[in-house]
Amino acid sequence: MHTILNFPDPNSHLIHVESVYQVHDNQPFTLQLATWRPGRYEHQNYARNITFFKIKNNFGKNVSFNQVNTNQWEIYPEDDQEIHVFYQYYANQPDAGGSWFKEDLVYINFINLLLYRKGSLHTESCTVLLNLDSSYILDCALEIKCSKNIFLLSANSLMHIFDSPLLASTSLKLHNFNVGGVNIFLSFFGNITPIFNDLEKDFSKFIKIQIEIFGIFPETEYHFQFILPCFNITHGVEHSKSTVIFLGNLTDFNFNDNYIKLLSISSHEFFHAWNICKIRPKNLQPYHFSKSQFFEEGFVVEGVTTYYGDLCLLKSKVWTFDTFITEFLVNVENHFHSSARESVSLMDSKFFLWVDGYQPSNLFRKVSIYDKGAIAAFILDIKIRKITNNIFSLDDVMLKLWTNYGANSDGYTTQDYKTIIEQICESNFDTYFESVIFGTLNLENDLKSSFEYLGFELKFLPTSNFYEHYFGFKMTASGRVTAIDIESPASHIFNLDDLILEINNINVSEINTLVESKNIEVRFLRFNDLYIKNITSNGNTYFLNPTVIQLKNPTEEQNQNFKLFCKL
Repeated sequence: MHTILNFPDPNSHLIHVESVYQVHDNQPFTLQLATWRPGRYEHQNYARNITFFKIKNNFGKNVSFNQVNTNQWEIYPEDDQEIHVFYQYYANQPDAGGSWFKEDLVYINFINLLLYRKGSLHTESCTVLLNLDSSYILDCALEIKCSKNIFLLSANSLMHIFDSPLLASTSLKLHNFNVGGVNIFLSFFGNITPIFNDLEKDFSKFIKIQIEIFGIFPETEYHFQFILPCFNITHGVEHSKSTVIFLGNLTDFNFNDNYIKLLSISSHEFFHAWNICKIRPKNLQPYHFSKSQFFEEGFVVEGVTTYYGDLCLLKSKVWTFDTFITEFLVNVENHFHSSARESVSLMDSKFFLWVDGYQPSNLFRKVSIYDKGAIAAFILDIKIRKITNNIFSLDDVMLKLWTNYGANSDGYTTQDYKTIIEQICESNFDTYFESVIFGTLNLENDLKSSFEYLGFELKFLPTSNFYEHYFGFKMTASGRVTAIDIESPASHIFNLDDLILEINNINVSEINTLVESKNIEVRFLRFNDLYIKNITSNGNTYFLNPTVIQLKNPTEEQNQNFKLFCKL
């Protein structure tokens, strides 16, 4: 398969596509567009971006075809040696899983826009020719050849090119270095000038730690591709040899929240190079992009990765324990502020993600495989350390998972994961899996016990916003309701996305002047209908915030546990 991409009008965001397919027996065949992509386990309607679709043979004659559903086209060749499929793709999805063509940027996830012959995903080689000005600078994990205004990308399979996003701009900033024999490439698009020496120092540290855990990196190179737009977004997507990371509204790369966020998401995505790109659940082996592939190991795929992304920054001494625990407590807060935590298990997410995606749906719908998954991983890590007297940890589980099910295996199951844990610990983990993974146990006691093992105390303290604390709702600065505790007084008044205008006759823009009260009057809009309601506190408290405090007199054992956990 050979594809030519042209970029005539950046303002239209339309990429002009011509793909050439060889015809061998003149039998009808099907062209398929992916319905989802790795790293986002929900349906993606890429076909809505395709326009001006037509097919001709190598003599310029029209070829008959029939679109049989939203993502498949049946082709009927007649004595043709090859067919040329022409269409335009609307590339205006500025996130880490989309494609974005504008005046100063060509960013492509090829899985969004390339049609592939059904059944050829892993067998058919592919080349892509890009008609771009030679002033463009490219970053991609594929082989790139350049001649005048033409760039040629080559892939040994369609899956290979689907797994290798392209970043191209005349202002792309590049840097590369080597860590343990692995070539690391950093590319940045945006108005910020990165301090590459600092980035290289910190990236090298967490990369080394992750390679130590698994013993080897499965590739010879890895590309961190950063897009820094002028709007709020935090989004990363993993690939075997690269990751695309969107971080919006950054002002600098000093050691502040922006840089912490950049390091966290970078370490997270790099850990995915093992944990999903190679160590893959059985139900995802192999990928079939024409249909949903439900799998129940999201708590390993994303939960363990969320935990380890930050843990490796701690172990590599890029982060202090204070930074690590601050970030981890965000996961704890998100989970304990979820109304679904007492009715929905981690196992239930295997369907919910595919059905309604990653956005909030309703108060009772789903828990996060990232937040609860990270908490479950931390509890498991400490449990393993306790049982084995710190001889083993979750590191050893991930190494065994890599050894047994990495790269060329048929994939692992939840039972395989559990068996590895039990073999390492020589202990039964039925209770952990039944309560934490398959069940809806309140994790507060397990978390408190885990922190105590390290010499710390976990507390849940009142929020500074009294309307959250007494009435059980959260809102944005503009008054949009974003969370409601289902046991709170607010649950009888608000819906998610209601727009609060005033509380006790104080405009939400001046909410800091509001006097604390256990009785409030709220004026709010729901679908442009105005409501005026009174809410009275029932005496309970909601949305408590987790905090961790070091014990005044930790034991020697606790101090030793802490040192081994942090790799001090």
